[in-house]
Amino acid sequence: MTQTPTVPEKRTVPTDRGFRLVLVVSTAVIFAAVFGWLACIQRTESGEVEFHWQSSAWLWIAVGLASTVYFWRQIWPAQKVAPAGAIRRQIKGWAALLIPSLMWTAYPLRFISGQQLLNVAIGLAIAATVLACGGWMVYRLIQGFAGDEAPPVSGDARSRPEPPSASGKPDSHRPPAA
Repeated sequence: MTQTPTVPEKRTVPTDRGFRLVLVVSTAVIFAAVFGWLACIQRTESGEVEFHWQSSAWLWIAVGLASTVYFWRQIWPAQKVAPAGAIRRQIKGWAALLIPSLMWTAYPLRFISGQQLLNVAIGLAIAATVLACGGWMVYRLIQGFAGDEAPPVSGDARSRPEPPSASGKPDSHRPPAA
């Protein structure tokens, strides 16, 4: 009686409801605070930057909360979803988070002009390229680890030692060491 090899289970993220709630709430509050704070930054006539409360901060606080909650619902759904729509869900989730984040990343650029703006744009392009390449390498590394085959089960046929070769010598199938 031979056992069929088992298919390795796909690794998943934790599904603990409390952990999920803490993660979603904490990131939503952080993004809301940052977006609200950035909406209240103003440049004075003297060139200084100062914090001044504005009612538009409420809009940005809502955007920070909504985009983060939407992001987590798309990236980490509570119920199982069909794999066919997983990539589309991830793209929509990342877009909901990245669009307002990029808007606030570009916000300080409106205070500079001329050659300074060109220098900053070149620096940002270099930084974006380096970060994108680093992210791609981390992604490939994770994919490599995820693609590793699980160790065989003790009763699996693949875990049995190889039979001795025809010559009777162990390791005769290997080339001689130089």
